[in-house]
Amino acid sequence: MESEIEKIKRKEEFFKQIVHELKTEERFVNYFKQFDPSSVEGFITYYARNKVRWYELGEFYKRQKELKKQEWILGGFSALIQIQQKKLFNAQCLWRAEMIKLEGIEICRDFDYWQYNILWYQGIPHVEQHEIDFFIRYLRESSLENNFDRIFEMQSHYHIKNAFFKKEYPSYYNPWYQFYDLEFGTHSLFELPNIRKEKEEFYMNLHRQECQRISNEKTEATVNTPSRLKYFNERVNDFFENFLKENESKELYSYYAAYQRFHKLCNLNDEPVINIYKLKKLPSPNLPIVAADDWRTAVKMTWEKYRRDRVIEFLPEAYQIYLNHLGEKWDYPGNKENPFEDEKRLKRGYRKGIINGRILNGDPPDFNF
Repeated sequence: MESEIEKIKRKEEFFKQIVHELKTEERFVNYFKQFDPSSVEGFITYYARNKVRWYELGEFYKRQKELKKQEWILGGFSALIQIQQKKLFNAQCLWRAEMIKLEGIEICRDFDYWQYNILWYQGIPHVEQHEIDFFIRYLRESSLENNFDRIFEMQSHYHIKNAFFKKEYPSYYNPWYQFYDLEFGTHSLFELPNIRKEKEEFYMNLHRQECQRISNEKTEATVNTPSRLKYFNERVNDFFENFLKENESKELYSYYAAYQRFHKLCNLNDEPVINIYKLKKLPSPNLPIVAADDWRTAVKMTWEKYRRDRVIEFLPEAYQIYLNHLGEKWDYPGNKENPFEDEKRLKRGYRKGIINGRILNGDPPDFNF
């Protein structure tokens, strides 16, 4: 690797070479004849220094531009992934109600696998242009306060359904699903019965009971009545705060409250600082600020709008890449998990438990139920 001293020497030699060319090559000599010689001397030094800088940093900035383009194409793939996730989730609701069959789906947990490899899945139609047009509408019309690609657990039927009915964790019912359901009325799918899960649980309970019986025989232990006490989970609701109120002094609680207020303010200010830094690096000389009641929200929404505009710009390119790989298992941008390891995980535990439950119930050892 080139040392710092070697780099300085190389740049200085290049500078001298450029100065020599400017002073001796005929094209430059003839050009400079129209100017005062004293001004030409200063220009030659200034130009040579800049030329060295352009060669040194130009390639770096070209790479940065390409990296930024890749970021927007990645955003385009996030759009394609979300389109397919919603289609698969709708199909999952129908499959759980035993209204349809789906390729590659035998048990509920198979949806976990396809969540992370959604663009491989052939059991739903591939992305079509009208769906991209609708997603662009979503990008333009939905709230800029939400990062359009900061979503998770898109096939978690239990959590998404509970969030829809306002039972817990409302963030699971993500803005894209809400926008889609409002447009097409597909929120009615949440009303469908979960027949398939109930059947799986029937067999899993037989399996668990058998495992418990075997365990009891081995240990010769008495089966105790399962505890009905609440699960200790400090992350749910205000459990942690209530624990302090009930079990600690008022002084300690006041320190805790002050600590929380301070860090909440810090967190509120951290994100806009990062967003301002990103906005400052943009090539746009005049970027309108999105109106909001709070400057932090305005900065966040301005950055989000810029991101969405760029994703819309590069979505056609992402879509073409997607079309070029239709029907393939490929490492697409946003592919989150090693499919082979995940497939092994899915074949363990739950699958074996259901099969064992089927056998215990006198049924064939398969998933045809």
